[in-house]
Amino acid sequence: GYNGGFILPISWGSSINRYLQWKSDKVWSKSFSARDDSCNSCSELEDGKSHERSGQETNQQMCNYKYQLEQEVKKLQQQLQEETDLHLALASAVEHFGSPSSSSPGKLPDKELLYSMAILEITVAKLEQEFVYKFSPQTYLIEALKIFIDF
Repeated sequence: GYNGGFILPISWGSSINRYLQWKSDKVWSKSFSARDDSCNSCSELEDGKSHERSGQETNQQMCNYKYQLEQEVKKLQQQLQEETDLHLALASAVEHFGSPSSSSPGKLPDKELLYSMAILEITVAKLEQEFVYKFSPQTYLIEALKIFIDF
């Protein structure tokens, strides 16, 4: 089974940092903006005389679509990084409140803070699921097929 999601471990300790470092080595090091295969240079598509006009238009539209997807991936990567940073900050706060060395060991965060943290955690989880769904190989294939069917 393909898990592909960004699921953080239950333990709030340093395992979060190790997990995120591992994920960042695997995910963030990949360059989603690398211009490869037929869209290496969109201008090449315009200069080629061997293609039919409709083929050129389809290739140009695919190239534009790929570029738009790459830009959206960059935006979502940045958004996910911000959410991850927020998640780490919240995890740190929970760790601080739960540690025996805190200034008032018996005091827990108030309900409003816990509620806000829960809402933020849910939001992060939804964004992670949306990111994984949007950029799964199956979704990308379906979108590519829709483009070809429309033309």
